[in-house]
Amino acid sequence: MNIFYTEDFVGNTATLHDAESKHCNLVLRKKAGDQIHLIDGKGMYAQGRISSQTKKTTTIEIESSEIFPAGLFKAIAICPTKNINRFEFFLEKATEIGINNIYPILCRHSERKILKAQRLEKILLSATKQSINFHLPTLHPLQTYSQFVEDIVRQDVEVFIAHYNKKNSDLFSVIGNENKQLVVIGPEGDFTEKEMEIADNNGFKQVNLGKSRLRTETAGIVASTFICA
Repeated sequence: MNIFYTEDFVGNTATLHDAESKHCNLVLRKKAGDQIHLIDGKGMYAQGRISSQTKKTTTIEIESSEIFPAGLFKAIAICPTKNINRFEFFLEKATEIGINNIYPILCRHSERKILKAQRLEKILLSATKQSINFHLPTLHPLQTYSQFVEDIVRQDVEVFIAHYNKKNSDLFSVIGNENKQLVVIGPEGDFTEKEMEIADNNGFKQVNLGKSRLRTETAGIVASTFICA
């Protein structure tokens, strides 16, 4: 089942624009009268049929629609990897798993300090449609670790920070499903002592993600799986 994305809903009519319309008309060769499945990224799922097409737009007459409520806040804060392909892979898989908020952060040992948000948003959208999720994850602006900590402590969120230590509990043994939860994943060079001190001072719970030493993007995927299970 192909799913298309648009925010352009007016009454019982929806319109696809640009890339979504091109994919519908030129790639999938949909024609007037064909059934279309739509999401708006905010919880709406709709079905309808194509009523008209132009070179840049596709108009759909909606036959049925349903609103799906957002789930609990399930988030990952993560340092972008030096190899952008690895970070994009994480974004895709975290979205498919069910993460709904992603906070890219800059730590002392971060090697990548610039992100192209528009490209990353396209990856999130593609993964949302592929996995038939009705809510598009929120990709927060890239910010420093200290800015992130200051922001997140103001919210009612249970925060875990992945930092391997034999004394730490494994995340899967302490995670629950009833709270708003976020896991912080460090850079390829790990957190500094100062960054861990800041985490401790702000009530972040140190956890392990297993016995193996994981790449940043793998750690993000493992943490996503645990908190969305």
